[in-house]
Amino acid sequence: MEEFAQNFPGEADVICARAVSPLKSLLELTFPLLKSSHAVGLFPKGKNAEDELREASNSWKMRATLVASRTDPAGRIIAIQDLERGVGLP
Repeated sequence: MEEFAQNFPGEADVICARAVSPLKSLLELTFPLLKSSHAVGLFPKGKNAEDELREASNSWKMRATLVASRTDPAGRIIAIQDLERGVGLP
């Protein structure tokens, strides 16, 4: 996935990944595609979605929205836009 994201020749509109890794790591993997101002990341997460978002917010600047899952009452879909590396990160 990392190699694909780094070498993708165009721009992505939507990036979706399920059961790949915690959000903080997932943002690192998808950053080459999400750094475009119009791209949206849609990441289905379980009952710990808020915790994952809080942890990722320590390393990343982003506009994030939590959307209720229709298939899992405890799950959320984290929608990410305007992703930037946090201050002090490479």
